[in-house]
Amino acid sequence: IGFKSVFTVSNQPHVLSGGFTFRFDISGPLGKLGYVTPTWLTASELSLLPEEVRLAHAAGRTVLFLPLRHPALAQAIGREMEELEKQGRATMLFLKRLRRIELAPLGAPLRTLSCRALGGTATAVVVQEASATNVPQFTCREEHRYVLHRHKLGMSQWGGLTAESGASCPELVLAFPMPSSARQADTLGNAVDGPDGGEEPLQTQHRLEALFCALPIRCIGFGFALNCDCFDLVANRGDLHHGSMVNKAIRDELPAAFVSACREQPEI
Repeated sequence: IGFKSVFTVSNQPHVLSGGFTFRFDISGPLGKLGYVTPTWLTASELSLLPEEVRLAHAAGRTVLFLPLRHPALAQAIGREMEELEKQGRATMLFLKRLRRIELAPLGAPLRTLSCRALGGTATAVVVQEASATNVPQFTCREEHRYVLHRHKLGMSQWGGLTAESGASCPELVLAFPMPSSARQADTLGNAVDGPDGGEEPLQTQHRLEALFCALPIRCIGFGFALNCDCFDLVANRGDLHHGSMVNKAIRDELPAAFVSACREQPEI
C-alpha cells in the first residue's frame, strides 16, 4: 500500500531527487530494516546506474528507479501498463495533482495519458503516441470523453458516520463515457465512411468502467466510472470492505446520484 508497493517488484528501489540519492535495500545486511532505512548511494554506485536514470536526474527530475527482482516481472508490468491505458484510463479524471503519465513498454512506442478540459462538466482523457524518432513527436491516438457529475451526500444520509469513522462528508463523482468524434475508433463505438464519403452514425457499444478511490479498485458492471475518496478498502486495495457502514451509506446514495446526473446533464 502506498510507497511500500514498490517492494512487490524490487528489492532495491532507488530514489534520486536533487542532492538526495539513496535506496531502500531489503536484500542487504539491513534485512527488513531496509524497508524504512535509506542507504546513501556512493559516487561509484551512481555511476553504475542506467544512463537514462542518470540523465533524468541531472536534468533536475525526481527519479524512482526500480531494479526488478526477476526479469520475468517486466512482462507483468507491461500488462499493467496496457491495463492502465485501457480499463484504468479514467484514473486521470480523479487524480488531484498528477496530470500526465508516460508509458514506455518494451518494444512499443512511448505513450502518454493526460486530461484536457472541454468546458462545463466535460473532460477528455487523451492518449498520445510518440513517433519512433530520437526526438519523439506526439500525436493524438485516442481521445476518450467523459461527462462528470459531482454529488455530495447530505448530513441526513451521512448521519453519525462522520464522527464514528473520522471521515469527512464524501463526494461521489460519476464519470460517464461519451462518444467522441464519428471518425475516431473507440470502445464506445466505431464509425465508418458511408458510400458517399460521409460518416455513418456511431454504433454504440457498452464499455464497463471501474470503481475508483482515486486509483482503480475493480469493475462491478457499471457503464460509468464511480469515484469516492471515502471508500473503505480491504488491505490490498482490490475490493471494497463489505462490512463497512461507510460503504453502505455511499451505496445507498448512489441511485439518487445517478438520477441527479441524468436530470442535470443533457449529454447523458
